[in-house]
Order: sequence, then structure tokens, then C-alpha cells
Amino acid sequence: MGDSGSRSWRDTNYEQYQNTLRHCFAVHLLEQGTDVRTIQLLLGHRSLATTARYLRIATIKVCSTTSPLDLLPRPLPLEPKPGPPQYF
Repeated sequence: MGDSGSRSWRDTNYEQYQNTLRHCFAVHLLEQGTDVRTIQLLLGHRSLATTARYLRIATIKVCSTTSPLDLLPRPLPLEPKPGPPQYF
């Protein structure tokens, strides 16, 4: 059927299944608020760049991230200074 060095369909399909599970697991963790460094350690990646690929998929996490500028206190509106009475 094939070369003795070729991989069977079952072996290839099993590896794809494993990768899909790992990918879903990582995206789920990211969307639940787990930091990327922790996910890197859990998945056993040597490079943070490998783990960062999952950021492109987790749009819920990216879109729901609060900007540090939104956490600053907002200034109160200035009250108008009393001036001379105005007649209409």
C-alpha cells in the first residue's frame, strides 16, 4: 500500500486529535484569565512565541481586557463659577 516509512492515516489522525485538544485547552485557559506564561508551562512549550499563537484565537479575552487608562479615576466636572446675574 505504501512505503514502510510512511505514516498510517490512524497515526496522523490521532496526532491531529491530540493537537486539537491541546489547542482548545489552551484557548479555554486563556479566556478564563490564565496568563500566557502559565499556559506555556502547562503545555510544555520552550518558547513563549509558540504559546502566543493561541492569542489570535481567543478574541473574547482580547476584547474584554480592560485598558489601564479605564482604571484611572475620572475628574469631576467643573462647576460653573457664579458670575453676575443674567437678565433675559
